[in-house]
Amino acid sequence: MRQHIRRGSDAEQVRADGQVIEMVEAGFGIAIVPESWITSRYSASLKMHPLNPPCQRTIWLAWIHGRYMTQEARCFRDFLLGM
Repeated sequence: MRQHIRRGSDAEQVRADGQVIEMVEAGFGIAIVPESWITSRYSASLKMHPLNPPCQRTIWLAWIHGRYMTQEARCFRDFLLGM
């Protein structure tokens, strides 16, 4: 589990896989969470509501430039990038 806590002037920002909803359940405020968490970390004590309009997330593909990559990995990368 990866965890990172930054102290800010107005609030503490926490980023930890699996701990955000537990903090909301403990009364530390509210959170914006991915839709996948609704089913995997559902809690009857929480009210969950989709945002309107829906938020979108941009994801990136990353690899180490110039480093050896298997043929399968190159094919998968090229497929995803439409090369």
